[in-house]
Amino acid sequence: MAETQLNAALRAKQGVRHTATRSGVTHVRAYHPNRYTIVGNHLALHRELSVTAIGLAVHILSLPESAPVDIRTLAERFPEGRDRIAFALRELEACGYLERVRERTAEGQMVTRTYVHHGPGGASGRRCCRRRHRCRTGADAEAGRTRTGSASGART
Repeated sequence: MAETQLNAALRAKQGVRHTATRSGVTHVRAYHPNRYTIVGNHLALHRELSVTAIGLAVHILSLPESAPVDIRTLAERFPEGRDRIAFALRELEACGYLERVRERTAEGQMVTRTYVHHGPGGASGRRCCRRRHRCRTGADAEAGRTRTGSASGART
């Protein structure tokens, strides 16, 4: 009976290319002809934001215009719950990725309009989180602005 050799070479996974790197991540890329969202590394690798805030930002960036992004709607979609969703939204506001503005409609109803920015700092160019540098300012911030209106009247 043959003895099992523990030092034998492992069989390569089918369909995964080999790289020269010895460890770490290897990207297995796929072509996406539609239905994708571009996320900047400034958000994906942000050191001040929690993973919940980064994931929530990616979700919000992937939504169509006028999609509701209030705490209640997001808590129904994700298992984190209202408190963690609210905290993540405040983190995104502090870093300038998100702006929530209370407005009165023509009918007199108060609604929250949510603006999501594709870059940190927002339109105001405010300082990002606890860091001392400015993330984006002026025309750069305005060019990266996408409006995601949450005119549902729900509190965020």
